[in-house]
Amino acid sequence: MLDNNDLLSSETVVNAAMNRGRGLSGVNSYERELRMSILPMLEERVRRTGQAVWYDACCGEGRALREASEQLAATASRRNIRLVGADLWDAFPPAAGENLRFVAADVVNFDPGVPVDLITCVHGLHYLGDKLGFLETAYARLAPGGIFVGHLDTTNLRAKDDASIWPALMRRIRVQGILVRYSSHLLRLERNDAVLDFGVAYQGATVSAQANYSGMIGVDSWYALTR
Repeated sequence: MLDNNDLLSSETVVNAAMNRGRGLSGVNSYERELRMSILPMLEERVRRTGQAVWYDACCGEGRALREASEQLAATASRRNIRLVGADLWDAFPPAAGENLRFVAADVVNFDPGVPVDLITCVHGLHYLGDKLGFLETAYARLAPGGIFVGHLDTTNLRAKDDASIWPALMRRIRVQGILVRYSSHLLRLERNDAVLDFGVAYQGATVSAQANYSGMIGVDSWYALTR
């Protein structure tokens, strides 16, 4: 098992072949990967609540956030939408406008500091150790009605006594009243009054023995079911 410090310095996580250059829209883009239109969602949040925050975990080079900032510069809601990106690699472009901030940090421990309306994680969960802990924390940081959306390969969630724990986890979070959808390796959570608790204890991580559905070698996260 690798602890978090070992994992952050491993060749699997510090991977130069990873696609870190996705833009906001188009062929190689967040909107295509996540199957959603991001700016209209943020602008709708502004109309409803007066402001919106988008936090992109594992943001790579930050192209999607920068393009969003540039497009928002010409809109009336530009001062009401804040954009935050965090990634282990500091390969960010210069920030475009006061509403955009990049942080070089371990996303498992990074705190945006404010309730967030949209959290995205495009193919980033593959490389995190405590994936479920990250999801619990991300959900707790969402504003009411906020959304988390990101890629998850459930074969990377492991338990020594049960090779496939995802069906049990889905049953648990649905019983809790969490608004969840999982389809084609894409996980979507919508924040309500419920508390997301997978009921597991994280035991550590190992490098996967084979490539996942994205074609990359990721990280297997090991858990013990606590209830």
